[in-house]
Amino acid sequence: MSPSVHRPLSLRLAALLGPFLPAALVCLGVLLTQGALQLPFVTPLETPLAEERPSLPHRVRHLSADTAQELLNRLDQVWDAAGDGVPGLAPSRFPADLDQLPVADRKVVFFRSLLPHVLAHNNRITGERARLVGVSERAANGVGLGETDRRFLGNLADRYRLGLEVTEPAAQLEVLLRRVDVVPPSIALAQAAIESAWGTSRFALLGNNLFGQWVFDRERGMAPLERPDDANYSLARFQGLGDAVAAYLGNLNGFSAYREFRQMRRQMRATEASLDPYRLAEGLSNYSIRRDEYVREVRSVIRSNDLTRYDRARLAVPGTASLL
Repeated sequence: MSPSVHRPLSLRLAALLGPFLPAALVCLGVLLTQGALQLPFVTPLETPLAEERPSLPHRVRHLSADTAQELLNRLDQVWDAAGDGVPGLAPSRFPADLDQLPVADRKVVFFRSLLPHVLAHNNRITGERARLVGVSERAANGVGLGETDRRFLGNLADRYRLGLEVTEPAAQLEVLLRRVDVVPPSIALAQAAIESAWGTSRFALLGNNLFGQWVFDRERGMAPLERPDDANYSLARFQGLGDAVAAYLGNLNGFSAYREFRQMRRQMRATEASLDPYRLAEGLSNYSIRRDEYVREVRSVIRSNDLTRYDRARLAVPGTASLL
């Protein structure tokens, strides 16, 4: 499967309206659209304080390869060696000739390259959430928050975009418990496949942009082919696949457009043993102009590739076995 690249709503509108409206109106439409729907774009992420930076059980190490075939071979080796776990080895970018592999092999490379990064960042979020729950329980029991806890909450509030209107610790805890949570790997992998044409799009290869994320700065990103000369937006550029995953998770957990997604996830946490990616996908309708059709496509990619099996995946810690 090698679908055409699905572009975010803003870019699609610019392409459609460009021939008929002056460039200034096109840019205005882009900005208004982004403001209304808060479609994927990137803002700088705050770096946690050293004592507040959660440790990962097993960090993803770089796996290099010059060609797609070489990468496929190396991935086969490291995954076989990991047994039932997911190896903490993955490339930081996709090879330029990824589209030359047969479809089945291309999917293997795509999922095996991306899954370790998703699991590693979900591990980071899980660590943040565990500490957050601890702070919440202490506060509920009448234990006053110390300076370290307040700094921890303030740091999370910045990174999860709570805004200046949410400054009291009690209010921060309430909002953060909805935002600081993982995204099922099945959803992340499906959206990355759709938005990056299975890792073969121009933006995926040149800037590791797997999720169609924008940045409103001409100099920081990559220019869309249809962009007017005076437009100030571009497609975000990332240092590696892991950085793209981190920004994507930050978008789903931070922007108001995905409030429904987070509310559904919160309700599942309260009543169910695990997150249901098919139901959660309903909260992604604002990710695309195609709305319900986009939700159906996400679900279809999950179902046709049996991606829910990865929701049980764990990074393998050296010397131990992790069930998949």
